[in-house]
Amino acid sequence: MKYLLILCLFPMLSHAVMEDIFLNTQIFQSNADELLVAEANQVRVQWSDQNKSNVRVYGNYECGGIPFVEFTGKINSQTRQFEEMVLVVYNKGDAQGLIAKSDFGNLIQATKNKLEEKFGSKARKLTGGVIKRSVFYWKWDQNVYFLEYAGDDQKIQGRRTYVAEFLRLRAFPYVKGKSVRNYVESGRMVSKTSLKSNIKKESNGDVFLDGIPMVDQGQKGYCVGATATRVLKFYGKQIDMHDIAMIAETDAAGGTNLQNFTKSLKKIAGKMNLKLRTIEDADYRSFKKLLSDYNRKAKRMDQPQIKLGAYRSWGQYFLAMDQEVWKATLSKSDRTNFQKEIKRQVTSAQPLLWSVYLGLVPEQGKRMSPGGHMRLIIGYNEQENSVIYSDSWGAKHTFKKMPLEDALMITKGLYYIQAR
Repeated sequence: MKYLLILCLFPMLSHAVMEDIFLNTQIFQSNADELLVAEANQVRVQWSDQNKSNVRVYGNYECGGIPFVEFTGKINSQTRQFEEMVLVVYNKGDAQGLIAKSDFGNLIQATKNKLEEKFGSKARKLTGGVIKRSVFYWKWDQNVYFLEYAGDDQKIQGRRTYVAEFLRLRAFPYVKGKSVRNYVESGRMVSKTSLKSNIKKESNGDVFLDGIPMVDQGQKGYCVGATATRVLKFYGKQIDMHDIAMIAETDAAGGTNLQNFTKSLKKIAGKMNLKLRTIEDADYRSFKKLLSDYNRKAKRMDQPQIKLGAYRSWGQYFLAMDQEVWKATLSKSDRTNFQKEIKRQVTSAQPLLWSVYLGLVPEQGKRMSPGGHMRLIIGYNEQENSVIYSDSWGAKHTFKKMPLEDALMITKGLYYIQAR
């Protein structure tokens, strides 16, 4: 039996125009809040974090004749001016099925033509780079725009199939003397001293990492891409969840295979002079050990055992296990080591990429829908014996808690990207 943990689990709306925000020569000198209030009667503005430094507009809209499914903007918390904006014209996660290669090519060309007409100049091409994608760019007045897209043949259900990954437009304020590549490439690593300044200690015993950017995956199965992007952005790196979804071959509806995730993230981290470290991995051997330990404890507690081969997926095994029996299999050393590892990484200002299986324990008072998921462990509370974590679902999911024992039980993998 081959184990494939699929991580994550899919929206679409009306139309509107955001030309005054995105295609505006003065956008990076203007007050972002005032601009967003002016657009609020046409689009649904969502804040991705509680500090209102990341904004998101999601749905079927258009900007200057260019259709898009998502707009995101990063806002300076002091000046309240945009620092970066992204318009996603297409991505496989929000698409209803795969788009034909010819249709994707037509969409790229139509978007490029609209932009060349708007900017009054032909696009220049940027070659090479860390991420395999095509990039065209324009300098327009005080702004720099980058049109980026990617697509390739992939093996899907045994057949080679073209997969259009994404088509997006990114905008930045023009900085004199700055290399064009530096706008869209990996970025400079934030120093360890700066990272550690984000460690917060509260009087109630909470110790956690503050300032981790929120990346809202929406309703598409991009928890892996969004979660890894949050960590890399926390470290000062320039990357997007669509880039990681492409490299990890994330399925548009089903999510990411965990083995693809570790392999691809090692590759990405390496290109950024970082390293992915594995604390615990979800593999078949660890699953067999878990089942063996469970059955041994179930026998002692006079509870039904579960035979290997009884179910087709690991998730079905997890849901079939009795929670009290399962918790009894967790040794004191399991709990101690889990807690020590969380404490070690948090005090090193390194968030933990946390692979879990949802639906096994209640979270914030309610049961989650069953399925694999990737989230971040960002802190702990030794007084409460709890774990502090964060999901890539927007502002309300920035800071959450769970009893340590519950967190350990749903853990299927634990990783961190080692900061330099």
